[in-house]
Amino acid sequence: MGYDVFISYNNKDRTFADNLVSSLAKRNIRCWIDHYDLPPGSSWGDEIFNAITENYGLLMVVILSGKTLQSKQVTREVGLADNNDIYIVPVRIEDVELKGALALYLNGKHRIDAFDIGIDMTAEQICTVVKERVINPPEPPITTTQYQPLREFLEKTPIHIKELTLSFERIEQIIERSLPKSSYKHTAWWSNGTATAHSHAKAWLDAGWKRSRLNLVEKYVIFTRVPLSL
Repeated sequence: MGYDVFISYNNKDRTFADNLVSSLAKRNIRCWIDHYDLPPGSSWGDEIFNAITENYGLLMVVILSGKTLQSKQVTREVGLADNNDIYIVPVRIEDVELKGALALYLNGKHRIDAFDIGIDMTAEQICTVVKERVINPPEPPITTTQYQPLREFLEKTPIHIKELTLSFERIEQIIERSLPKSSYKHTAWWSNGTATAHSHAKAWLDAGWKRSRLNLVEKYVIFTRVPLSL
């Protein structure tokens, strides 16, 4: 997707968010923000999930105000970023004290007080963080190639077997690495998403299977074989 920054904000702070995106764009920083980047008719939740989990090296900017503290959606986005080890930069536009889940996720992180330094200086500091992460990139995510063992396992499953149950632990044994944290917490990670499939979904789709059922509590997934088209 090629985004550098994901903007998480309350809609009532949209003017500041848009101005920040414009200032970052002047510095060649590409931002994902909902009302610009959500395709018409798309699944809002899936697109946000994809933007956060499918952009290697992404940085999340959380715009904080009194309104943000009441936003369940911002809290969900920050939680998803935290689960996927996304680097998060809190940007305060009001002198607010964090509470609840946002305090759990954000306290202790280096923050920018935009209400003190203004939008352009805020954008400059964000730009500096982005450039530093280019020089010292985070650990890359699991790639399509790394899910290849799962594809091969499914392809070798005897043809008479139409349904297959695999625990998360068994999948980790097959691919010889841990699944990402988000796979343990979010149903969307296991979406088939045939139009824009994630690298892991392509493994089972290309092998001729689809995810039919999922149990995040007991940590297993059920795949069913896709009938061959005539």
